Amino acid sequence: MVGIVGADKIFFTEPCKGSRHLTHREPRKRGEYSKQRKGERVPVLMVQDRSGTVADFV
Repeated sequence: MVGIVGADKIFFTEPCKGSRHLTHREPRKRGEYSKQRKGERVPVLMVQDRSGTVADFV
């Protein structure tokens, strides 16, 4: 990354679909949003400079 960069962050819900045994949390009920369970979201940071180089960090 060189020069001026733009950065943005987004949070994704941690996927556990298909897991037979959930050891780190209780199963979510249908229709329950991840906003209510903030500890389960994974942060992702995206950075892009003016030349078009992109980098992401999880």
